[in-house]
Amino acid sequence: MLSSFSALSVLSLVYLYQRRLLYPSYVPNDARTVVDIPSKWDMNDYEELFIESAGDRKKLHCYLIYHRSSASAPVANNTLLFLHANAGNMGHRLPFAAIFNRKMKMNVVMMSYRGYGKSEGVAEELGMKQDAATVLEHIKKHKLLGETKIVVYGQSIGGAVAIHLASKFENRIDAVVVENTFLSIVSVSLFIGLISYQTHSSCHSAKDHSACIPDPSSFCIPVYRCMELGA
Repeated sequence: MLSSFSALSVLSLVYLYQRRLLYPSYVPNDARTVVDIPSKWDMNDYEELFIESAGDRKKLHCYLIYHRSSASAPVANNTLLFLHANAGNMGHRLPFAAIFNRKMKMNVVMMSYRGYGKSEGVAEELGMKQDAATVLEHIKKHKLLGETKIVVYGQSIGGAVAIHLASKFENRIDAVVVENTFLSIVSVSLFIGLISYQTHSSCHSAKDHSACIPDPSSFCIPVYRCMELGA
């Protein structure tokens, strides 16, 4: 009887705090206050701005990092929209951005989702999807980036957001790359709650121009869960 009560108590706590478990924007300890800047990684041609998310007008902290062949040259013809994983903020992904920017010669647009880093609001599924759509719209209207080809890159839960974005705005996105993303939250969870990411339901719209990269070192998303997206 006592063990049953303990198990029920644990499950109740998991249910109550599942949003905090799924969106650990507080990891590491200073992740809500300290966001590294691109120049720390030798990317000096960039803009830092706050974009209002459509609908609820939450302010999203963003970086627009440009690539030019020379100081007077136009920006690159390819832009990567970087959608990060569920912990930390965009500053923690700047080493990845530097690879795309310097080695692959791409402009890189990054944001911290609502509730992450210096962005306003509270992290939640619908809001994150809305945030990604808002930043995509900003790119398409941007005076330098508007005519560039758009590649959406998502890590882990960011991959779910990327696939959803591509399914809704297929005519505005040229390619999708997801790293270590899952078929659905339920398939990688030990519990079923209010969170309803169903990545597979959007895959059919994004598959023709998409790629999935598994991360064998991940303890959160097994390789086979990522590979299911390509099945």
